[in-house]
Amino acid sequence: MIKIFHLQIRSGQHLYFGSKKAIFLYAENNNVNLGITYNSFRNIRDLPYQNKYCIIRVGELIQAPTNRGKKLLKIKHQEHNLLNEK
Repeated sequence: MIKIFHLQIRSGQHLYFGSKKAIFLYAENNNVNLGITYNSFRNIRDLPYQNKYCIIRVGELIQAPTNRGKKLLKIKHQEHNLLNEK
């Protein structure tokens, strides 16, 4: 499961982030007032969080199953076995 954070700024903008920290780094770098500090938000367990500046929701990123990367792991495992045989 991959968590995704959805930030809805009251001006109507919707943004998506991979971590709580990323939300606040974005806000700081773009002069966006969220009405809460990162340290305060870290302690909030019940999402969605809502105030007069924003709404922050959390969800799950749904992905299609893939075999990508499994072939590479199999090759590395075979190489490891060959090195150990010598």
